[in-house]
Amino acid sequence: MDTFEKVGLSLRSVIYDIIKTLYGRRYMLIEVKTDAMREKIKLYTHYEGLQVIDELLLLGEYAKVFELKPKTVIDIGAHIGVFTVMTGKYIETTHKNGLILAVEPMTINYIPLLANISINKLHNVIPIKAAVAPTEGTATLSWIGVKEQVKTITMSHLLNLANSMRCKEIDVVKLDIEGAELEILREGADWLKHIKAVVMELHPATYGYKGVKEIISMLSRNGFVVSYISKEINTRRALQKWLYYISPNPSWLILALWKTLVTIFRNNIKINYLFAKKIQ
Repeated sequence: MDTFEKVGLSLRSVIYDIIKTLYGRRYMLIEVKTDAMREKIKLYTHYEGLQVIDELLLLGEYAKVFELKPKTVIDIGAHIGVFTVMTGKYIETTHKNGLILAVEPMTINYIPLLANISINKLHNVIPIKAAVAPTEGTATLSWIGVKEQVKTITMSHLLNLANSMRCKEIDVVKLDIEGAELEILREGADWLKHIKAVVMELHPATYGYKGVKEIISMLSRNGFVVSYISKEINTRRALQKWLYYISPNPSWLILALWKTLVTIFRNNIKINYLFAKKIQ
């Protein structure tokens, strides 16, 4: 890393720290419009959720999902609900009815998740405050400095819930649970039999590249064609999208400054995720 990049990292860190200091665990309301959506999406978020909004709505992470025209979705690690809201809007526009189970264990994320489901008038989403784990019980999790004991449920529990609502097959499962994906997949092939596609972020820092290979192997053995989606977004283009699509509010100038610094000191932003589709 040269001196120019080091200076850039330092400046970006300062701006990010300012955002953390100003907003901390408080929520801000922003409006986002995208090329894919006819209407604006309103989102309550804390500072950490801004990156998720950037990645999913503006930079197109998980865009491959919509090629499948999903009607039934399980969002595991729903966070503040960005994927839940964009998928819910898509389902209501395309299918009129459908089902999303949005699973999020942490209260700091679950509160804006509920608010975002409500403010966007989604009627096809069932929020569930729990963590998905191999066994039912409780677990202690932490998120941006907050520790919390949460309820744990299994994939079988979620499938039974979907089945009770006459959804015997799930079009898409989105997994983004900060490295716990591997143990969920190890839970067994039983739940994978009922899933048509899986999309997930990988966390090799948690389970290593050996774990990544194991994930790919398990999905392949259960009839999925696995693709690793990797693309780079020019940071200047990303900044233009941010300035155009995010409606101004009191935090807008600080956010724009942060994005501008990213643009100055980085040429590209990388988007990487795993997409597994079952062979028909």
